Amino acid sequence: MLQVIKLLSYGQPLSRAKVAKELELDSAQVDRLWRIGEVNEKGDLVGFGISLVPTPHRYQIKDRGLYVWCAADAIMFSMFLKMRAFIQSPDPISGERINLVVSPNGVESLDPKTTVISHPTETEGLKNVRRWFCDATHFFASHETADEYVANRQEIQLTTLSAQEVFEIWQKVYDREPYVSLVANR
Repeated sequence: MLQVIKLLSYGQPLSRAKVAKELELDSAQVDRLWRIGEVNEKGDLVGFGISLVPTPHRYQIKDRGLYVWCAADAIMFSMFLKMRAFIQSPDPISGERINLVVSPNGVESLDPKTTVISHPTETEGLKNVRRWFCDATHFFASHETADEYVANRQEIQLTTLSAQEVFEIWQKVYDREPYVSLVANR
C-alpha cells in the first residue's frame, strides 16, 4: 500500500506493468490493488489514497498538485512519504476553506485553529476503505459544523478529533509492523 502511494505521489498514472515490476508483484496481487484503487479509462491506476483525480482535499507536496481521498490521508501521507504537505479542504457543512501544513513530525500550521476532523471509531468497514472510511473523514472549521455532520451520519460511528490527534493515531499505526518493515526494506 505505502509503495503504491509513493509511486502515485510523483503525479503520473501507473500501468499494471509498472506496478508489477516496481513492486515485484504477481498478477493476482496487482488485480487486488486495481480493485481497491481508482482506475482511469486507459486502465491505469490514478488513485489509491493519493489521487490524480480531483477530490475536495487538495494535497501539495514539493511542486506536485495532487488530491487525497480524505482528511486522514492528508495528515498521514506526510508521515509515510516523509514530505511536508500543504493541504486545502472545504468544511462540507459551512464551505469554509481549511488550510494546513503537515510534516513527517506533525501538524505545523492550521487555519482556522478551531479545525477538527471527523474520524470513524470502529474498523469493521475497512473492507471498502474509501466508501466506509474516507467518505466519512472530513475537515471542519468548527466543532459546531462537525457535530452537525456527525449527527447526520447514523450508518457509522464517528468522533471528532484535532488534526494533531489524527496524526498521533496514524503515527502509532505507522510505527507498528508491517509498516516499519515495508518502509525499511525499500
